[in-house]
Amino acid sequence: SGIAPAFDWTPDGRSLVFMSSISEGNGGLVEIERLRILDDEGRLGDSLPGGEEDGELAYAVVAFSPRLAVLPNGDILFASHPAPLPAAAGDLGENPRLYRLPASGGAPVAIPSEEGALPMDLGYFVPSPDGRRAIVVESGTDAVALLDLESGKSDLVSEPHPGWKTRAMPSWRNAGEFTFAAADPESKRVTWKLWRDGKTTDLSSDWPDTITKGWMEFR
Repeated sequence: SGIAPAFDWTPDGRSLVFMSSISEGNGGLVEIERLRILDDEGRLGDSLPGGEEDGELAYAVVAFSPRLAVLPNGDILFASHPAPLPAAAGDLGENPRLYRLPASGGAPVAIPSEEGALPMDLGYFVPSPDGRRAIVVESGTDAVALLDLESGKSDLVSEPHPGWKTRAMPSWRNAGEFTFAAADPESKRVTWKLWRDGKTTDLSSDWPDTITKGWMEFR
């Protein structure tokens, strides 16, 4: 009951990390929990003993689509408003930030990004396979940003264009390449691009619009 559509497997493939809503709906005040699902033989267990790292891990304030990801080292990446509680209704304090929850336990650590560098809607991010970077897209625009999870430095891969909104998640090919949806404001055509070493290449020049148009929304 109250489980949010935000979950991921731990690196050993035996436990799930997920968000559940403490308040009504999918967002608001949520808790992050880790639960062992499979035994040592990979069989589903009704009641399995958990380790010290299992159970309720953290709480977060989420005013957007809930999302989390487990990094290769077991750390948990999630987004939250750094809002102190109690607070006045509608007052969420600072802009939302990405946080890393150490696999070894302890308090969440904020990714040191500059205030305002990331979008207000942090419900859509994809970490790289090596866990060092993350792509962040915003549902209200078509902007795409690349974030270093250690330094907090962010680079705008694709600038926002008036009227366009992203409706597709980016995808990493490996730790140094990823693909994403982009809009051509002149032709109003939706494209699928590859980013590598700071350069982008159009992969969809001969793809029919019936395939690509659903990845972006224009109004």
